[in-house]
Amino acid sequence: MARPAKESDEAVLTRAMTVFRALGYEGASLSKLSEATELKRASLYHRFPGGKEDLATSTLAALGRWLDAQVLSPLKRPGDPKKRLEAAASAFDALFDGGKDASLINVFGTPEASPQSLVDGAQSLALAMITGIAAVLEETGLDPDEARTRAVRGVALLEGSMVLARAFRDPAPFRAALATWPDELLGPSQTEKTAPAAEQPEKTESNEEPPKQTSEVRRAVARHLALLNGRSL
Repeated sequence: MARPAKESDEAVLTRAMTVFRALGYEGASLSKLSEATELKRASLYHRFPGGKEDLATSTLAALGRWLDAQVLSPLKRPGDPKKRLEAAASAFDALFDGGKDASLINVFGTPEASPQSLVDGAQSLALAMITGIAAVLEETGLDPDEARTRAVRGVALLEGSMVLARAFRDPAPFRAALATWPDELLGPSQTEKTAPAAEQPEKTESNEEPPKQTSEVRRAVARHLALLNGRSL
């Protein structure tokens, strides 16, 4: 009788992902992971010698491959920026099952609850998302600082809405955020929103402060992303 084919690593990681999403890194015991992946502990250690951390790192790497294929690569293709952002939103919708599943970036990105290797991996994925979105926004004519600021805000909106969806056990916050996500990224800046439609803002003390604050935020975002990239300013 032929032996059953060995379960692919990708299938094992997909099953492990459900456990980490549901229980977090600390709550995902090896017994739970073994049960979900249908592998005995010895088989898990054979595939992932580093145990739970090794399995979690591989799971995060699998998410990275998915993001690259379904989000980042499509964002790099030529075409209408809004349609590319809408395609990314659809991919996020599928990845998080309409807001029902937790984000692994959020699950693994907390230093107090995860090993540093996972925190670093979560930061790398978040940075890749920010960089990919910012590149699309720059194509619309936005300057790099504004594009990065909006991209950070866009990723924060997705991640934050999933935290709320999980807290309320209701995907509505994620669904609401996703519905307007491309428009939020492509819409006018805050200073443009507050300026009269047919007038240029006068250079008075009362309306000089918002641009200054916006500039400080942009510099802070640029500095943060540069540090994550390992560059010095």
